Amino acid sequence: KLSSKIVVLGPHMREIVSKDFDEKTKDKITVIPNWADESIIKPSSRYKEQLKKQFGFENLFIVIYSGNMGLTHDIETILKSANKLIKNRELLFLLIGGGGQYDASVKFISDKGLGNVKILPYQPEDVFPKYLACSDVSLVTLAQGMQGLSVPSKIYSSLAAGLPIIGILDGVSEVANIISEGECGYVCEPGDVDTLVDSIQSLYCDEFKVEKMSANARSEFEKKYSREIGVNKHVDLV
Repeated sequence: KLSSKIVVLGPHMREIVSKDFDEKTKDKITVIPNWADESIIKPSSRYKEQLKKQFGFENLFIVIYSGNMGLTHDIETILKSANKLIKNRELLFLLIGGGGQYDASVKFISDKGLGNVKILPYQPEDVFPKYLACSDVSLVTLAQGMQGLSVPSKIYSSLAAGLPIIGILDGVSEVANIISEGECGYVCEPGDVDTLVDSIQSLYCDEFKVEKMSANARSEFEKKYSREIGVNKHVDLV
């Protein structure tokens, strides 16, 4: 209540923060999204293929999930969708990160014999962008009930890399807004394995759709979510 300004990451977060405020206090709230580094470059198709060859992913369609595998992230739906798509040998789920669900995910992959899933711990800063650049689709998750409380930062790096995004989260959320406004992906509810499978297959089967969503993602990043834009908004506010 003593603050001059309150910064939130999106409109749904603003709603939650302002619930117990009076009208005067609500005026103190301003929305400034997080951002990604401009050095994350949207790769050319040639460079993408070079990286796939380097990592042993040649001729594969890569669906990446990167970051925290904690309690607020719906990793189970990703793994179950991989299990449903196991017969497609040209599709690989690449999971990179760590957290409370990492060991359970490794066990699930082993128990189910999911040869279409590669799981790795957090990667060095000079290596991870290459994994991002060789991917075709990015998954962003947020557990039910967390909308307005958290915005997964991977959404911004995925936009920067020009990746179509599938959000596994509530349709009323910051990430869902970004995907919808940017026309750069799909949204499915947490636990909805069938819709996730359909979304992945839709992109896998349509190269033109992937290219269009990829261009839209990078364009949205450059217009709204670069580091320069985010920092300048904070400087202007101060």
